Amino acid sequence: MQKRVENIIKKVAKESNIPEYVAKAIVESQFQCAREAMKKGESGNPATFLNVRLRHIGLLVAKPGKINKLHAVRAAKQKK
Repeated sequence: MQKRVENIIKKVAKESNIPEYVAKAIVESQFQCAREAMKKGESGNPATFLNVRLRHIGLLVAKPGKINKLHAVRAAKQKK
């Protein structure tokens, strides 16, 4: 984890009077939820990929062109 993020987690834990591992779990849980939501997309069907909004970070957008390119690159690697 990045040093800056670790410092923020320590600061939040201290201000909120919670253990650091709890603060770290809270921060990581939003990314885990985003990953699970985006995994639900069907390969080869870009319309099934969800866009995810993370508070204070922004919107993770699944653009059809990028998804198709990722699938093409993955397919090319598997052929080698």
